[in-house]
Amino acid sequence: MFTKVLDEMPLGLIEEEGKIKEVTNREYWLKRGTKITVVMTDKMLEIINSFTNGYELKYNKYYIGMAKNGQPNNFVVFKPKKNFLRVEIKLTKSTEVDLLFEENDIDTGYPRWGTYSFNLMKGDIDKKKEIILQLLSQAHTNFN
Repeated sequence: MFTKVLDEMPLGLIEEEGKIKEVTNREYWLKRGTKITVVMTDKMLEIINSFTNGYELKYNKYYIGMAKNGQPNNFVVFKPKKNFLRVEIKLTKSTEVDLLFEENDIDTGYPRWGTYSFNLMKGDIDKKKEIILQLLSQAHTNFN
């Protein structure tokens, strides 16, 4: 009489033969979001590189992150959607930051892990450039 003591279950870290891993690049995000929301991400990168240099976009499956010298540095991540750009920025929750969002009519959520999230519609980056610059700069300083 035999008794099964251990059953192995693969966790998916090793690619199965014949499966092609989906490439995550700019083209991937153009399909997942829209050209408008991906271009908005480019504008956000320009704002970041206006107060610091060397950052580039790092295209991942679930978000577009930041990288400097090839190393991830995700003080902010972007999620282009069909109608808006979701921005998740690492800032410590405080009354001061909450007031910045409130005074500038930016609806925000505060999910776990010290990240504020907010949505930008077409044209919002130009209209709210100064506050976006301030928030990104503060997150960069706090995160690094």
